[in-house]
Amino acid sequence: MAFLLLVVRPVEAPYSGGVGHKLTDPENMKGQNMSLEISELKESNDFLNVLLDHITSAVFISDKHMRIHSVNNALQTLFYKDENQIIGNLYGNAVGCAFAILEGKPCGSTSHCSECLLRSSLFRTFTEKIPTYRETIKREFYIDGKPVLKYLRYSTKYIKYHGAEMVLIIVDDITEIETQRVKLTEDLHAAAEIQRSLLPILSNDTDSFQVAWQFLPCQEIGGDIFNLVQLDQDHWGIYMLDVSGHGVPSAMMVVSIAQELQPYAGHVVKDPGRPVLSGNIASPAEVLQALDLEYPLERFNHYFTISYLVFNTKTGQLRYSSAGHPRPVILRSSGEIEELEEGGTVIGMDGIAPFREGERQLQRGDRLFLYTDGITEYENREGEFFGKGRLYQELDSLRREPLDNLVRKVIASLQRFGQHREPQDDISLLGLQFG
Repeated sequence: MAFLLLVVRPVEAPYSGGVGHKLTDPENMKGQNMSLEISELKESNDFLNVLLDHITSAVFISDKHMRIHSVNNALQTLFYKDENQIIGNLYGNAVGCAFAILEGKPCGSTSHCSECLLRSSLFRTFTEKIPTYRETIKREFYIDGKPVLKYLRYSTKYIKYHGAEMVLIIVDDITEIETQRVKLTEDLHAAAEIQRSLLPILSNDTDSFQVAWQFLPCQEIGGDIFNLVQLDQDHWGIYMLDVSGHGVPSAMMVVSIAQELQPYAGHVVKDPGRPVLSGNIASPAEVLQALDLEYPLERFNHYFTISYLVFNTKTGQLRYSSAGHPRPVILRSSGEIEELEEGGTVIGMDGIAPFREGERQLQRGDRLFLYTDGITEYENREGEFFGKGRLYQELDSLRREPLDNLVRKVIASLQRFGQHREPQDDISLLGLQFG
């Protein structure tokens, strides 16, 4: 559109103040050095009219009172109006703005006009000579006698038309795209609620341990999930996973995996139909091996990382294994930090490599932390990562804080580091304190 505004300068007689002209800019070109052929082309009204009437964008010229002086065919098609119904009339009345129609008032006098984004853009373009680019309005218009909701994207440009100050407005109908986007957003919000329902719901009053967590998705739906599932009277399964990618496909996979990690699914408890005994609980390595076979990369087009742990709440014994996931850490009551190193590659490799398993002993007051790389890879505006070192420093400096305060303050420190930038990836932190 900018090209048209720069080169279109047809020569006509001086403007007499009337309306009803085709959409051309008749101000003479002065002092421009160009070939005869190009000059003749630019000065051809017939060429301009054909060109403007065959572009898909609706175009009209308005004065500062929003009275329309010229239109192209696309605008007439958009609002089911012919040229005689539009030219010379105020914009809202000409195109059937619902406020103008229902209130029976001229455009500029309705209850909505003071809030009309298009009107304010037009006045700004007039007074400040500043163009508007790709603004969007949502409005009902009466089209063919019926109210129709439209999403319109418009741009404005100050021009001289017949020697008078005018604004050229370019309008695109994005109703179909916006309707689909709104529906998708609603679906995403609904799916996000389902995902949130999979997060831990344990109270902080559990007899043998406490839990605290923070979860900041980078979109409405993220690829992270974590939870604790009770396996028997003394054992809990703890997991945190991160599916590659974001949005609906990753979220659907997250929901599926979360279901597979429930005791009734047969992965974390070997035989859900048998009496609950410790020998019936699958080891972390067995759980990861089962998931690796269940979610091959070639079938789902996504891999995921995971840490899975079995915690004995009576003795403090902790068995664990990780698949390509950031290492869980134990923060001892003394302040010492220990990484849980055992594991293997990401899930999705169809069982090509075994998963190593480790074991640690938690003492009363010790804390366990699981997190995703959204924390360590969170960038500030200078492109610097938060990193594992800063995370460990925060854990150490806050170790005397209650668990829920510690987790909350770590995430607050992360956000300060990044000047509260939107997360580039999902951010998850889960803390557990024994005793």
